[in-house]
Amino acid sequence: MKRSSGASSAGSSGNPAASVVDESLCQCPICLEVMLDKIFLCPEGHGICAQSCFTTLPGPKKCPQCRKAYGIEPGRGLMVEQIISAARWPCKYGCGFTGTGTQMKAHFEGCTDRPVQCPICQELVVPSKIVAHYQAKSQSQPPHVLLSIKEDPHSKTWRSDHSAWTIGDHQQYSSISECAHLADVDDFVHVRLWFSEDGLSAMVDAYHVSTARVCKFTCGSKAGRRVVFEVTTRPLCQRKQEQFKDEDTKHGIAFSVGCANTLADGSDEVACSWELFDGTF
Repeated sequence: MKRSSGASSAGSSGNPAASVVDESLCQCPICLEVMLDKIFLCPEGHGICAQSCFTTLPGPKKCPQCRKAYGIEPGRGLMVEQIISAARWPCKYGCGFTGTGTQMKAHFEGCTDRPVQCPICQELVVPSKIVAHYQAKSQSQPPHVLLSIKEDPHSKTWRSDHSAWTIGDHQQYSSISECAHLADVDDFVHVRLWFSEDGLSAMVDAYHVSTARVCKFTCGSKAGRRVVFEVTTRPLCQRKQEQFKDEDTKHGIAFSVGCANTLADGSDEVACSWELFDGTF
């Protein structure tokens, strides 16, 4: 979207004194996005995204605009970075948010209109339309199974109505998950149990589209022994695809698969279920 320079109104967040600028002057010639992060300059002064697009250029690296070779250590576009950080921009996903370059980088992490990969087929889907995506793909391969659950009026919770997994599944899968449509509040939830590469640890994580809730995840045996974990759901756009690493435990709850298996006294039949709460419990 092309805009002329000038003072802007306060908008949806932030500094009313920030100015808007012509986006075309601040776009990277490779990704065609506004350069919100570190910028490298060629000898003629043309900018490029330093942390993503510049690294993809084949060697010897040349400016995609003027074809001049970059130096061993390309110059940094500090002034341009400062202008972009202070100027106001609309969200590129069309959600209506407007903020400075600094605010926009943080906004992208949780934008509800940012396309995400479907947990089943990996197609890019806008989170607000993911329920319709599941319904349209219900008969496809692989099938898109979407639970439809309503809040229990007595316990004020949403819960899966069956034991979905057994801990022994870690021998076959890298992750196991369930997706549910909270029909009475029109929200989507993805609850996942995923395993470390060595299969010795597992992590509970959960994601939402509209509203954060507390997810209570229970591992238990037929004998009544159980262990309970609590985790707060995060925006679906923050969902990761790969197996978890140590740094991911700050978002979910990690536990030992071996310890969970002992609940079943060696039978390897530990069932897992989950339920959601508004607030705490």
